[in-house]
Amino acid sequence: MSVVDILPRSCVGVDGQWLVITYPGNPEIRLNAKMLDGLEAVELRDNGKTASGLHITVGDLEVQLYIADGAEAAQDIANRLASYTRLAPITRVEAYEDAKRRLEARRESDQSLLQQEPVLLIGSDVVTVQDLCIIRVGDLVKYRIAEVEEYAQYAANLPLPNGASLQAALALLVIPAKQRGDDVTLLSQRIAAYEARQATRIN
Repeated sequence: MSVVDILPRSCVGVDGQWLVITYPGNPEIRLNAKMLDGLEAVELRDNGKTASGLHITVGDLEVQLYIADGAEAAQDIANRLASYTRLAPITRVEAYEDAKRRLEARRESDQSLLQQEPVLLIGSDVVTVQDLCIIRVGDLVKYRIAEVEEYAQYAANLPLPNGASLQAALALLVIPAKQRGDDVTLLSQRIAAYEARQATRIN
């Protein structure tokens, strides 16, 4: 599965470190796995029925995303993205190489590399936090965080121009994700653990 091979029922795919959501009639939504604490495949319960999904965490915030294509599809997405998250073991070489670049940037205080990547995009618009009280979508649309929290409480979407929308719960993930940088100690430990596993395989 790649970004050009979106899951047909869920409208979800993976492109590198990005979870990509392409609902019909809506701009493409991209969530950056590197800004998440965790992402795993889970069973969801809705009105007594069991379904497959993804459990996404940033700090104390938890978001669940329904995957209509089933447990195997949800697990495939989790397997491909979990290595990029902050707390999971690194298991993919591309995630290892990215982690090494980030660690080197931290050690050398390379500001060009240390600029935080976007957490969440919808189309070309970056979702950002302003003054810890406003969530902005691009340059024109803004919501008070209290409004976004109310939308999220009812699993509702934020209405955007031209009939577009964005899950309020996803927008809330930007708040804790943007308030922190890479944890150098944790990043070093994850890199060392990956290198140790690779050395064991070679020997």
